Amino acid sequence: MIKGTKITDLNDPVSKIPLVGPAYCQRLERLEIKTVRDFLWHLPYDYEDYTNTVSIADLQAGQQVTVKGTVIEAKNIVTKNKKKITQVLLRDKSGQILLIWFNQFFLVSSLKVGLELAVCGKPAFFSGKLALVSPSYEVLYNPKQPSIHTGRLVPKYACTQGLSSKWLRSRINYILKNTDLDSQDTLPNKIKEEERLPRLKQALTEVHFPQSKEQIKKSRYRLSFEEMFWWQLQCQWSRQYGREKNSSVKINSSKHLETIRKVVNELPFKITQAQVRCVKEILNDMNRNIPMNRLLQGDVGSGKTIVAALASLPVVLEGYQVAYLAPTQTLVRQQYEKLKELFAKLGFKVDLVTGEQKEELTGDLLVGTHALLFRPPPNKLALVIIDEQHRFGVNQRTKLLEQKVKPHLLTMSATPIPRTLFLSVFGHLDISTIDQMPKDRIPPKTWVVGESKRNDAYRWVEKRVSQGDQVFIVYPLIQESEKENMAQIKAATQEYAKLKEEVFPKLNLGLIHGKLKQEEKNKVIEDFRQKRLDILAATSVVEVGIDIPQAAVMIIEGAERFGLASLHQLRGRVGRAGQESFCLLFTSQEQENVDRLKLLEKYNSGLDLAEEDLKIRGPGSFFGTSQHGHFLNLKIADLFDQELAAKTKKWAQIYLNNKELINQISAAIKTWEANKIN
Repeated sequence: MIKGTKITDLNDPVSKIPLVGPAYCQRLERLEIKTVRDFLWHLPYDYEDYTNTVSIADLQAGQQVTVKGTVIEAKNIVTKNKKKITQVLLRDKSGQILLIWFNQFFLVSSLKVGLELAVCGKPAFFSGKLALVSPSYEVLYNPKQPSIHTGRLVPKYACTQGLSSKWLRSRINYILKNTDLDSQDTLPNKIKEEERLPRLKQALTEVHFPQSKEQIKKSRYRLSFEEMFWWQLQCQWSRQYGREKNSSVKINSSKHLETIRKVVNELPFKITQAQVRCVKEILNDMNRNIPMNRLLQGDVGSGKTIVAALASLPVVLEGYQVAYLAPTQTLVRQQYEKLKELFAKLGFKVDLVTGEQKEELTGDLLVGTHALLFRPPPNKLALVIIDEQHRFGVNQRTKLLEQKVKPHLLTMSATPIPRTLFLSVFGHLDISTIDQMPKDRIPPKTWVVGESKRNDAYRWVEKRVSQGDQVFIVYPLIQESEKENMAQIKAATQEYAKLKEEVFPKLNLGLIHGKLKQEEKNKVIEDFRQKRLDILAATSVVEVGIDIPQAAVMIIEGAERFGLASLHQLRGRVGRAGQESFCLLFTSQEQENVDRLKLLEKYNSGLDLAEEDLKIRGPGSFFGTSQHGHFLNLKIADLFDQELAAKTKKWAQIYLNNKELINQISAAIKTWEANKIN
């Protein structure tokens, strides 16, 4: 594409954008950016306020500012201590200031004498003089053009190695200037007019390069509205028209009730009445030719897996196949072992599906990760079970469900939906809730631990280990992108070394993170399971399904960085063998966050916790900043924004009630789904 050429299709690959070659395409893919549309909807997670532009004479130490001037000198020096320093002298009408960069000798070739620069940062004293150390800068080739890196609210983006926010800003700016966005605006004009929402180009321009915080708020709301509207329209259309047009296998479970009772009676534990109720709800759904779409929710340890297994029994007894998908290899292997033990007794074949297998899928029960999604669907597939469903994209799930005879769909999640959201957001779904825990399960005692109590907590942990307990220590993500990066792993590795050498030198510790090879993960987990390790340190994106029943203590570092849902799920990983268990929430934050965390000391039920947090804190706090929409695979809209959900649901119903538009709506929904942002 020639520089300045218009971009006509948002679905074009990013390689069509100038300065985006093969290497940059690979880096962008790590951020799930594959198309021009993905690029534009990669929204800032925060903004730096560099709107305060001052003259050099008015600079004060510690003040976040932008200054503009002319380069009058640029040179590289090496100090006696072998430090490589780039020095640039910048002058305006009021004076001059030194700009300092370390280990960036290449800057001299681009910051030539005579260039006009805008520079932003916080002035500080360097060698006794006021200077700007490692500032952001922007060459002002055309002073009439608005700046994008300085002198404004500057957007910050989730990045990856080899991609900076500055580079992302420059490419997004190019796309915005060279794309006819309004012709590709999918939100109906009637809605924009009545809800007073800006057009697409204005919304995207103002969310990436806002002139004020009010613009950020309005533009994000508009983009959220569009996303939630189409999601509501899709769900309501599917419920009113979609299911009836599809057929599925009718599973007559009444013929197999005796077998199910026998299996239940032979279990080494007693199932709860809530589990019995949920099994019945699922079996009733499958006893129809209309595809089931049911969500099974329950706290960690409430017994969702056995409910799914019992619901699968009549399916395989009728001669059909079941696919069980879990998000990680560790969780898949654990579930495979459990399900194999149960089904093998009845003479059924349980297959573990990996990416390397080429043979036809012939097992009665197929257990695998996303590898299952990229295989030809089994011939007799009648039920698909998705564990931790928010970890799978909608488009991925569709691949397994796109068959002439639709399989029934059961999705499972340990993240509870507050009751008040059932009607406004999840009215399209049938929901089963396991609201009872096994009688032998003792809720973990939870304590919020401030910095002043940290050492006391460490000594208490040593005492618990001496009594035979095992301990998890979990570290938070550094960025809000939910992508485990090398900085995160490095931080966890450094903390692990400190714990091992200074805090717990007499104990056996292990470390696990997402970049370890699967064989290495398996070894660490097995060492912990066999009690060869006392403490397992982990990054927060490690396999959520690690099942170590004898683990009794969960320590969560930087607890304020997590949503309450994540914290609640993490503490559910201890005490699974019925023993007394504990969760310590380490935080160094102010009182407001401490008060929020103390809800976990008060409530043990995930449903009660979600409901209470929704009342007290409003949208978003339960899931955490980066998890608002994960149930719905939403990228922008906030799952808990009940006002937005109600408005978009109303508009979706208005359009669905217009019978003349049904065929158009069906086609539009398919287009929207195909174009949906990753």
